[in-house]
Amino acid sequence: MHVAVVSSSNARAIAEELAASLGWRHIPAESRRFPDTEGYVRMPEEHREAIRTEPVVVVSNTFPDAGIVETLLLLDLIRDLRAGRMENLRNIGPQAMDDVGSGVILAIPYYGYARQDKRFKPGEPISAKAIGRLLAAHC
Repeated sequence: MHVAVVSSSNARAIAEELAASLGWRHIPAESRRFPDTEGYVRMPEEHREAIRTEPVVVVSNTFPDAGIVETLLLLDLIRDLRAGRMENLRNIGPQAMDDVGSGVILAIPYYGYARQDKRFKPGEPISAKAIGRLLAAHC
């Protein structure tokens, strides 16, 4: 079975180890920061077909806070690729393809905000639950 192990910038080493130990393919997502420090994530063209045709394990940490955003962006781009939503402003490549289904598993080696798994005082959020809901909505 071919499985693509996709890593965010904050979990590359552990994703490489996971892929190597299971005989799977490691695919690092391209990520960088814009001058205003906003995150940017992209799947290089040479890996897009694997993302569309193989089960995908996304390995990403949610700490520090920027890891949450990078994880959400990565999950969203994978969901779009698998759904065949390829439209882009430059009209590069096919704009739409068949939907191949979800097929995405998220592995979080370090789950930031897990400490607040209960409401200790009135008026507090259950942070672990809130972050979990956000991530689950993209898998």
